[in-house]
Amino acid sequence: MSPMTARSKKKSQTQRRRARTRYFYQGKQLCVTTFGFLYKVCYDRIQRLSAHYQQNGLCPVESQKRGAHGHKKALSFEDISRVVNFLKTYAEDHALVLPGRVPGFWRDDVVLLPSSHPWKPRAAKAQKKKK
Repeated sequence: MSPMTARSKKKSQTQRRRARTRYFYQGKQLCVTTFGFLYKVCYDRIQRLSAHYQQNGLCPVESQKRGAHGHKKALSFEDISRVVNFLKTYAEDHALVLPGRVPGFWRDDVVLLPSSHPWKPRAAKAQKKKK
């Protein structure tokens, strides 16, 4: 038992069931509610972090692996580069160059893509070029 938490007037010493925690923000002590509000953390999360710290010490909290979740939906680097290449070539063929500057954009080379233009004619053109 730490001498900081030892009871000097009692003969028998017991371990604390709950650790006392002080919450500080810019050098000022706060209540747990205000601390959670300032750091956008709910009370349950603070309690889980406190329990993790007591059990494991100062180390990062690792997320529990509960099966494969999001990595199946992620695109590979090659797929992303193909999508970017397709969008660039599509914009070169079908984009409307806006005269002047668009409000809200600092760049003047902004182009407008048509939203109702089907993509199938583009695929048909690509197949005809291959032949």
